[in-house]
Amino acid sequence: MLAAKGISKPLVWSFDPFRLLVPAQLEASLSVYHCMDDYRCSTEAILAANSDHCITVSEHLQKKLKPYAKNTLLLPHGVPGDIISANYTASSDTCLLGGSIDSRIDFQLLEQLIEKYPQVHFKIAGKICPAETSVDDSVLIGKLKLRKNIEFTGHLPFAGFMNEIKAAKICLCLYRQDKEANRLSSLKVMQYLAAGKPVVSTWLEEYNKEEFRAHISLAKTPEEFLRNFEEQLNGDTQVKAEARSAVAAAYTYDKLLARAEAGINTKP
Repeated sequence: MLAAKGISKPLVWSFDPFRLLVPAQLEASLSVYHCMDDYRCSTEAILAANSDHCITVSEHLQKKLKPYAKNTLLLPHGVPGDIISANYTASSDTCLLGGSIDSRIDFQLLEQLIEKYPQVHFKIAGKICPAETSVDDSVLIGKLKLRKNIEFTGHLPFAGFMNEIKAAKICLCLYRQDKEANRLSSLKVMQYLAAGKPVVSTWLEEYNKEEFRAHISLAKTPEEFLRNFEEQLNGDTQVKAEARSAVAAAYTYDKLLARAEAGINTKP
């Protein structure tokens, strides 16, 4: 099929550990498996072993694939360079939870937060995914929709999503902590930082590093999460916003691509 289209020896770059497991079948000149999540499947090891390079978004995933991969490269989540901006919004009363609304979200913690802060307007900017949400969570989502201080926007185009982030006072990441995959990293955290926003998050291992620690309030327990939220409500400044966006500026797509090119410019 590729030959019929005049394509020979393609560079195969895969994010999917479930289907094409042997890139050599496409006579690839170079093959890369880019691991974005903690997949618990036996086929992932096969793809890693059959790829020239493996790129991961967290150190945990890199360590997991090293026994199988020829070469591994750590490239954290990144952002487009044109969204880097320090948006300090002291007058806003809106706190934002962005991204897909599915079984990864800790809806019980979200309910606690909304109950404790009735004066805060909580905006949920993302598509609700019924197929990936339990019956209990669906019931809780229904209860949350009845509250006066919460708004569900549904799916937003990227530009609209970033506008919501820029207008928010605080941005949230609330993942259930019962699965290791929920304690690794998150793309939306980098999007929040790119806009200069205070981030209150459940534990994410990849951001418990010196360069991120001063800019992301990480919590291992619901109690710690609520304390961190209280501290961030009135603790932001323009200087802090600029520092957060500067952190994200080190992870723009062009910079990450340059690092990737340096790591995989030749076939081993």
